[in-house]
Amino acid sequence: MQHAVIMAGGIGSRLWPLSRAGRPKQMLPLAHGTPLLQAAWDRLDGAVPTERRWVCTGAEYAEGVHGILPDLAASRLLGEPSPRDTVNAVAFSAATMLAQDPDAVLAVLTADQVIEPAGTFQQGLADAYAAVEREPEALLTFAIEPTFPATGYGWVERREEIAPGVFAVDRFVEKPDLETATALLADGGFGWNSGMFVFRADTFLSAMRTYFGEGVDRLLEIGKGWAEGRGAEVLAEHWETLPKKSIDYAVMEPAAAGNQFPVRTVPLPVAWHDLGSWPSLDPVLSVDEAGNRTQGLVTHLDSKNCVCVNEDQYHRITTIGCEDLVVVHTPRATLVCPRDEAQRVKELRNLLPEDER
Repeated sequence: MQHAVIMAGGIGSRLWPLSRAGRPKQMLPLAHGTPLLQAAWDRLDGAVPTERRWVCTGAEYAEGVHGILPDLAASRLLGEPSPRDTVNAVAFSAATMLAQDPDAVLAVLTADQVIEPAGTFQQGLADAYAAVEREPEALLTFAIEPTFPATGYGWVERREEIAPGVFAVDRFVEKPDLETATALLADGGFGWNSGMFVFRADTFLSAMRTYFGEGVDRLLEIGKGWAEGRGAEVLAEHWETLPKKSIDYAVMEPAAAGNQFPVRTVPLPVAWHDLGSWPSLDPVLSVDEAGNRTQGLVTHLDSKNCVCVNEDQYHRITTIGCEDLVVVHTPRATLVCPRDEAQRVKELRNLLPEDER
C-alpha cells in the first residue's frame, strides 16, 4: 500500500530566535499563518489516507506534533531519541512500515518546505507511486524545476524519459558555485534536489545494505519492535549505535553511480521554498514597494530590502534609513544582522546559554 512519512526533525537553528529547541521551525506558522507541519499534512489530503500517514521527528517533539496533528495515531509518530541524520530517519520509517505492510511504498516528504499548488504536487506524487509500482527496484527522487542558478541546493541531472513524467537520473551534483549553477540552469536537463523520495520500503533497506551496510539489521529490529509495541526498548538498545550519514551520501548518490538500483526522478513544476534562513522567507512574507519583507507589527521609514519578523503583539519594530537588514523580535530575544550575514545565525546561537537556544 501507499504510505507517506513527513520528516519533521531538526531545530531550524538558522531561524533563531523564532525557532528554538523546544519549538522548532516545523511547528511555526511561517507561511500563510499555518504551522509548516500542518501544511505538509494537509497537502496529502485526497492523496494519502490519514491512516497511512506517518511523522518522524525527535521524541521530545511528540507532544507538540500531536497538538498540531490530533488525527495522527501515536503508533504512527516515530520518535527518534536523538538525531542520527537522514538515512537513519528514513530507514527507521521504512523498517516500521515494512513490519506492518510487506508491500509498503513510502513517500518521504518534508515539513519545512512551502510547495504550491498542492494539486500539482499531488499529481507528481501519483506519478511517483505509479513509477515505483511499475519498477519495484527503483529509488525515486523529486526534482524541482529550477527558476534561478541556486548555489544553496544540490542538483539532479536527468536523462531519458522512461514513462510520462518520469526520467532516469544520471547523477547528483553537490551545491555548486554560481558559475556552475548558471551552466546547469542553461543546460535545461537539471532540477533542484528536493530531499523528497518515493520507493518501496524493502527496496530502500536493500539499497542501504548494499551501499552503506551498517545498521540495517538493527533498524529492522527497531521497526519490528515498534510494530509490536516495544519501541522504547529497541530504540534504547540500538539507536545510538547507528552511524550517521545523509540519505544522499549513504544511498542515493551511490545508487545513481551504480547499476543495481535504478534511480528515477519526477520533475515538479511547483513554487517551492525551502525555509532554512531568514532571507529564504522572502517569498512568504508581506512585501512593500521598497522591498521590505515583514510579519507582525513593523513600520519602516526610508528603509529598503529589510526582513523584519515580529512575534510580540505588544511590541513594534521600527526602522529608519536601513537597507538589507534582518530584524527578528520575540518576547525572549531580538536578532539584528545584515542580510548577507544571516547564514551565521546558527554560529551565533551556539554562543548562547543552553536554555536560550
